[in-house]
Amino acid sequence: MTHLFNGMPPLHHRSPGPAGASLRLAAAGTVVVELIGDGVHLDPETVRMVFEVVGAANIALVTDSMAATGLPDGDYELGPSAVVVHDGVATLRSNGALAGGTATLLEVVRATIAAGVDPAEAVLAATLVPASVLGLENEIGALRTGMRADILAVDADFELVRVLRGGRILDASA
Repeated sequence: MTHLFNGMPPLHHRSPGPAGASLRLAAAGTVVVELIGDGVHLDPETVRMVFEVVGAANIALVTDSMAATGLPDGDYELGPSAVVVHDGVATLRSNGALAGGTATLLEVVRATIAAGVDPAEAVLAATLVPASVLGLENEIGALRTGMRADILAVDADFELVRVLRGGRILDASA
């Protein structure tokens, strides 16, 4: 289920709509829900609640990143739409609606952990679950013999230390 809660009617006690159906199906293990856990698209309490109700094995953390990801605040374009990024939040110039995200997946993992989600669950939802959805769980998404070894090495605060692609360290100066 793409981007749980975003662009959906609100969850209501008399009309649970697609958000309620998505939660029920994910809790039953029938579907995987995508969460944009960047601290902008969803309230941290909502992110924590979904992990508690659905379980990490049925959640794929995603970024919704657009062209401004990793770049400074300013003016950008999203297709034909003018976008302004202020304090890292991308909105349409025309109406102020969210226009994608500017967080990297590592930033989403950090925000998800800050929301109270166990770090191992956040990492699972950002790695193996999305790989499994794509049918790539035997190639990427985990550290196992024979897999590709694309790795972000992080410190205790989940700050990036090193990047390995295919088991090879990437030189930051290259």
